[in-house]
Amino acid sequence: MTPEQRVDALLNQLSLAEKLQLLDGDTPFWSGMAAIALHDASHRHPWPAGQLPRLGLRGPHFVDGPRGVVLVGGATTFPVPIARGASWNPELEERIGAAMAREARSFGANWLAAVCINLLRHPGWGRAQETYGEDPVHVGALGAACSRGIERHAIACVKHFALNSIDSSRFLVDVQASPRVLHELYIPHFRACVEAGAGSVMSAYNRVNGIWCGQHPQLLTEILKRRWGFRGLVVTDFIFGLRDGVAGLLAGQDLEMPFGMILQGSLPEALEPAQEPGLEGNPGLRPVLLERIDDAVRRQLRLQLQIPEGVYPPWLRRCPEHLALAREAALQGIVLLRNGCPSGDAEPLLPLRALTSLAVIGPLADAVNLGDRGSSDTRPPPGAVVTPLQGLRPTRPGRSPMPMAAIGQGPGPWQPAATRRCWCWGSTGASRVNTFTPATSPRSWSRSLRPRGCGPGGSGRGCSRSGDASPS
Repeated sequence: MTPEQRVDALLNQLSLAEKLQLLDGDTPFWSGMAAIALHDASHRHPWPAGQLPRLGLRGPHFVDGPRGVVLVGGATTFPVPIARGASWNPELEERIGAAMAREARSFGANWLAAVCINLLRHPGWGRAQETYGEDPVHVGALGAACSRGIERHAIACVKHFALNSIDSSRFLVDVQASPRVLHELYIPHFRACVEAGAGSVMSAYNRVNGIWCGQHPQLLTEILKRRWGFRGLVVTDFIFGLRDGVAGLLAGQDLEMPFGMILQGSLPEALEPAQEPGLEGNPGLRPVLLERIDDAVRRQLRLQLQIPEGVYPPWLRRCPEHLALAREAALQGIVLLRNGCPSGDAEPLLPLRALTSLAVIGPLADAVNLGDRGSSDTRPPPGAVVTPLQGLRPTRPGRSPMPMAAIGQGPGPWQPAATRRCWCWGSTGASRVNTFTPATSPRSWSRSLRPRGCGPGGSGRGCSRSGDASPS
């Protein structure tokens, strides 16, 4: 029996109620929302859908994210996609996709939303780190590579279709794009992932040319399914990705995640004989809906049957092979624009030699930075994270660690205290130097820091502004 014949056989055994059940996530709405709000559910377990034990359907189980599996349990934290994009290496990205998929399977997930390929159009975009860059050819090549890697072990989910390059107003914004702009800039990288074999595409929250992406017939059906020949599954973005169930289904939406919400609340009534005002005299609506339901279910069944079999034990997480791969990606993502001093000296600046001290500058110099507190923040085991300052301290082979300081550039949103303390590192370690308020000017910072051994004539070799906690 061919895979399509198996799909047909399963479809013929489903009742209408079971087909409707397969159109949304398996988690009840209220308990699911409470679990997200109170128990950090998105980092605790995969999100299931399409489970039907009567027919042996175990369903796809969804998990994020773009730099490694986001679940608590010690998955490998890879460099963010914007750093991996700087490697210009699709072969490396394919290996990373495969590694993340293997680790996802070790958590019981088989559906990985790691392929975020919205174009970076503004450096302030809150999810800038989740994509590979701003050029559709470059982004498409790397997204396709990641999709190929994931599909070796799981289902790849490519997101967010389409033109989702802003987060602060994504539930409100209406992106206007001409056909040429749409097809030449904003969607060819999605086509590259589809042609690479990605099994699912996630629709976006925003509107495009006046229509919500989750119920956009031109994007989901005319372009994605008909023009590109996509045979996989279209899934909503989570919770708020669908506004009108009937319009969404008819436009090409196949699955609402992660709860039973809009489709569950609207389709049973829409399938009843003409009861609502406006449906009288439209006897063709029910057959059209039933045909579209069968197509959506067929796509999901096809996907479920394509999930590779295999054994994926927990020891795959942070295994030596994956840690080495993460380090390789970090090294390849480093871009050296010029190896020389601004003064024009012939002597190369790197490697650093004959240093007596070193300052690491920036608010993240000695802070744990694992993602955006959402789709891309990983949860490695305690003690696994090495900050830039911690990593640089022991970098002089055969010598004692050099004095080093982390200099912050102002309190970030994670530092709510009204005052900050400066620490300086000398031969005797760290000592508190002074306190100051964020409103103090940089010039007065240097004046306030000098009297206690930080600067000319003092024992310290550098200064840092950090939080109220002691430095590590």
